[in-house]
Amino acid sequence: MKKLYILLIALTLAITMIVPVGVVNAGSGQIAVSGTIAFHFAGMSPPEELKVVGKGDIVMGWIAHNVVYTGDLEGTAQEILDFRLNVKTGYNVTDAGIQNFEGTLQGIGAGEFTAHVRHQGGADGSMKVEQTIISGTGALTNLRGTLIITVYNQGGVWVGDYSGKLHFAP
Repeated sequence: MKKLYILLIALTLAITMIVPVGVVNAGSGQIAVSGTIAFHFAGMSPPEELKVVGKGDIVMGWIAHNVVYTGDLEGTAQEILDFRLNVKTGYNVTDAGIQNFEGTLQGIGAGEFTAHVRHQGGADGSMKVEQTIISGTGALTNLRGTLIITVYNQGGVWVGDYSGKLHFAP
Protein backbone atom coordinates (compact mmCIF):
# COMPACT_ATOMS: atom_id res chain seq x y z
CA MET A 1 0.00 0.00 0.00
CA LYS A 2 2.89 2.34 0.85
CA LYS A 3 4.46 1.77 -2.59
CA LEU A 4 1.14 2.60 -4.29
CA TYR A 5 0.85 5.81 -2.25
CA ILE A 6 4.42 6.87 -3.18
CA LEU A 7 3.75 6.04 -6.84
CA LEU A 8 0.57 8.14 -6.77
CA ILE A 9 2.44 11.12 -5.28
CA ALA A 10 5.29 10.77 -7.81
CA LEU A 11 2.81 10.58 -10.69
CA THR A 12 0.95 13.67 -9.42
CA LEU A 13 4.21 15.63 -9.15
CA ALA A 14 5.27 14.56 -12.64
CA ILE A 15 1.97 15.67 -14.15
CA THR A 16 2.08 19.07 -12.42
CA MET A 17 5.56 19.66 -13.85
CA ILE A 18 4.38 18.78 -17.37
CA VAL A 19 1.14 20.81 -17.43
CA PRO A 20 1.95 24.47 -18.20
CA VAL A 21 0.62 27.33 -16.12
CA GLY A 22 -2.62 28.73 -17.54
CA VAL A 23 -3.82 25.42 -18.94
CA VAL A 24 -6.80 25.49 -16.56
CA ASN A 25 -8.10 28.64 -18.23
CA ALA A 26 -7.03 27.47 -21.69
CA GLY A 27 -8.77 24.14 -21.21
CA SER A 28 -12.01 25.85 -20.27
CA GLY A 29 -12.80 26.14 -23.98
CA GLN A 30 -14.77 28.77 -25.78
CA ILE A 31 -16.85 31.30 -23.87
CA ALA A 32 -19.84 32.44 -25.91
CA VAL A 33 -20.70 36.07 -25.18
CA SER A 34 -23.48 38.41 -26.26
CA GLY A 35 -25.13 41.61 -25.16
CA THR A 36 -25.82 45.19 -26.12
CA ILE A 37 -23.40 47.98 -26.85
CA ALA A 38 -23.54 51.76 -27.25
CA PHE A 39 -20.91 53.99 -28.89
CA HIS A 40 -21.10 57.57 -27.57
CA PHE A 41 -19.43 60.23 -29.71
CA ALA A 42 -16.48 61.73 -27.84
CA GLY A 43 -14.63 63.84 -30.37
CA MET A 44 -13.37 64.21 -33.92
CA SER A 45 -10.40 65.91 -35.47
CA PRO A 46 -11.25 69.46 -36.60
CA PRO A 47 -12.03 69.82 -40.34
CA GLU A 48 -8.82 71.79 -40.92
CA GLU A 49 -6.87 68.67 -39.92
CA LEU A 50 -8.66 66.42 -42.41
CA LYS A 51 -6.63 65.42 -45.43
CA VAL A 52 -8.17 65.01 -48.84
CA VAL A 53 -7.27 61.87 -50.78
CA GLY A 54 -7.82 61.38 -54.53
CA LYS A 55 -10.38 63.69 -56.13
CA GLY A 56 -11.58 65.11 -52.83
CA ASP A 57 -14.42 62.65 -52.31
CA ILE A 58 -12.62 60.90 -49.47
CA VAL A 59 -11.58 62.65 -46.25
CA MET A 60 -9.48 61.21 -43.45
CA GLY A 61 -9.25 62.00 -39.77
CA TRP A 62 -9.70 60.46 -36.35
CA ILE A 63 -12.73 59.91 -34.18
CA ALA A 64 -13.13 58.82 -30.56
CA HIS A 65 -15.97 56.91 -28.90
CA ASN A 66 -16.85 56.06 -25.34
CA VAL A 67 -18.34 52.58 -25.39
CA VAL A 68 -20.74 50.97 -22.89
CA TYR A 69 -21.14 47.16 -22.77
CA THR A 70 -24.02 45.34 -21.07
CA GLY A 71 -24.63 41.60 -21.05
CA ASP A 72 -21.90 38.97 -20.75
CA LEU A 73 -19.32 41.77 -20.94
CA GLU A 74 -20.11 44.56 -18.45
CA GLY A 75 -18.04 47.71 -18.55
CA THR A 76 -16.84 50.73 -20.45
CA ALA A 77 -14.21 51.35 -23.09
CA GLN A 78 -12.51 54.12 -24.99
CA GLU A 79 -11.98 53.69 -28.70
CA ILE A 80 -9.88 55.81 -31.06
CA LEU A 81 -10.17 55.27 -34.81
CA ASP A 82 -8.57 56.56 -37.97
CA PHE A 83 -11.35 56.90 -40.53
CA ARG A 84 -12.02 57.48 -44.21
CA LEU A 85 -15.36 58.91 -45.28
CA ASN A 86 -16.91 59.57 -48.68
CA VAL A 87 -18.14 63.16 -48.27
CA LYS A 88 -20.49 62.99 -51.28
CA THR A 89 -22.42 59.97 -50.06
CA GLY A 90 -21.75 60.20 -46.31
CA TYR A 91 -20.83 56.51 -46.57
CA ASN A 92 -18.14 55.43 -44.18
CA VAL A 93 -15.46 53.74 -46.25
CA THR A 94 -13.44 52.22 -43.40
CA ASP A 95 -12.02 52.95 -40.02
CA ALA A 96 -9.69 51.05 -37.76
CA GLY A 97 -8.14 51.60 -34.37
CA ILE A 98 -7.73 50.47 -30.79
CA GLN A 99 -10.21 49.95 -27.98
CA ASN A 100 -9.34 49.74 -24.26
CA PHE A 101 -12.04 47.96 -22.20
CA GLU A 102 -12.38 47.90 -18.42
CA GLY A 103 -14.97 45.67 -16.77
CA THR A 104 -15.98 42.05 -16.21
CA LEU A 105 -16.64 38.95 -18.30
CA GLN A 106 -19.61 36.83 -17.15
CA GLY A 107 -18.74 37.58 -13.53
CA ILE A 108 -15.25 36.02 -13.86
CA GLY A 109 -13.77 39.13 -12.29
CA ALA A 110 -12.56 42.61 -13.05
CA GLY A 111 -9.89 43.34 -15.62
CA GLU A 112 -9.02 45.17 -18.79
CA PHE A 113 -8.38 44.22 -22.38
CA THR A 114 -7.07 45.91 -25.50
CA ALA A 115 -8.54 45.11 -28.91
CA HIS A 116 -7.95 46.00 -32.54
CA VAL A 117 -11.19 47.23 -34.11
CA ARG A 118 -12.32 47.62 -37.72
CA HIS A 119 -15.56 49.34 -38.71
CA GLN A 120 -17.37 49.11 -42.04
CA GLY A 121 -20.43 51.17 -42.91
CA GLY A 122 -23.43 49.34 -44.30
CA ALA A 123 -25.70 50.57 -47.10
CA ASP A 124 -28.62 50.46 -44.62
CA GLY A 125 -26.91 52.97 -42.31
CA SER A 126 -25.62 50.30 -39.95
CA MET A 127 -22.02 49.89 -38.87
CA LYS A 128 -20.41 46.45 -38.68
CA VAL A 129 -17.50 46.14 -36.28
CA GLU A 130 -14.98 43.34 -35.90
CA GLN A 131 -13.06 43.51 -32.65
CA THR A 132 -10.07 41.23 -31.96
CA ILE A 133 -8.85 41.08 -28.37
CA ILE A 134 -5.04 41.14 -28.27
CA SER A 135 -4.15 41.45 -24.56
CA GLY A 136 -5.69 41.53 -21.11
CA THR A 137 -4.92 42.23 -17.46
CA GLY A 138 -6.40 41.28 -14.10
CA ALA A 139 -9.04 38.56 -14.33
CA LEU A 140 -8.95 39.05 -18.13
CA THR A 141 -5.24 38.21 -18.48
CA ASN A 142 -4.65 36.17 -21.65
CA LEU A 143 -8.22 36.75 -22.88
CA ARG A 144 -8.41 36.33 -26.67
CA GLY A 145 -11.14 36.13 -29.27
CA THR A 146 -13.27 38.15 -31.64
CA LEU A 147 -16.51 40.04 -31.20
CA ILE A 148 -18.82 40.92 -34.05
CA ILE A 149 -20.84 44.07 -33.44
CA THR A 150 -23.70 45.62 -35.41
CA VAL A 151 -24.83 49.13 -34.47
CA TYR A 152 -27.26 51.73 -35.81
CA ASN A 153 -27.21 55.49 -35.30
CA GLN A 154 -29.98 56.59 -32.94
CA GLY A 155 -29.75 60.33 -32.41
CA GLY A 156 -25.96 60.55 -32.35
CA VAL A 157 -25.45 57.36 -30.31
CA TRP A 158 -24.64 54.15 -32.14
CA VAL A 159 -26.45 51.27 -30.37
CA GLY A 160 -26.72 47.60 -31.17
CA ASP A 161 -25.62 44.09 -30.29
CA TYR A 162 -22.37 42.18 -29.92
CA SER A 163 -21.63 38.47 -29.93
CA GLY A 164 -18.56 36.30 -30.18
CA LYS A 165 -16.47 33.51 -28.78
CA LEU A 166 -13.65 34.22 -26.36
CA HIS A 167 -11.08 32.01 -24.64
CA PHE A 168 -8.08 32.26 -22.36
CA ALA A 169 -4.76 31.63 -24.13
CA PRO A 170 -2.13 29.60 -22.31
